[in-house]
Parts: sequence; C-alpha cells; structure tokens
Amino acid sequence: MTFWKLLTYINWLLIAVWAAMMLYYLTLPNSPTDAAGQGAESAIKGMCAVVLLVLIGLNRLPYHWTKAFTFLLGILVLWMVRYITMN
Repeated sequence: MTFWKLLTYINWLLIAVWAAMMLYYLTLPNSPTDAAGQGAESAIKGMCAVVLLVLIGLNRLPYHWTKAFTFLLGILVLWMVRYITMN
C-alpha cells in the first residue's frame, strides 16, 4: 500500500468522524441563549456542512497535494471542534 493511498484512507476516516459529529450537532435544537439572538448557531451548522463538502471534494481529486491538504485541514477542523467544546 502506498503512502498516498494510506493518506486517502485516513482522510476518509477523518471525514467520517467529522460527518458523525456534524450529524450529532445538527440533531440538537438551537439553544435559546444563541450569541447573536437567533441565527448564529444555524449559520455555524451550515458552515460545518460546507466544510464537510470541501473535505470530500478535495479528497476525491487525483492530485497528491490535495490529499495532504485535506489531511491537514481535517486534523485542524477536528482540533478546533475539540478546543471549542472543551473551553
């Protein structure tokens, strides 16, 4: 198994984790203490869907640099979600 194929599988694993987290948060109702009144939380949920589509699109491209960029972006996104939920 080549390095790039392994990286692609790791990317799909990161994308699956991100999708599972996103589906979990999409099923939660918006909190009444939304920071901007009504809508900021919905906008963040929408941006999560856009990030997921970008990750999937980049991972499907045949170029090596997109695989590496997807890996770095996937790690960064999961790290940011963990940081936000912990603080």
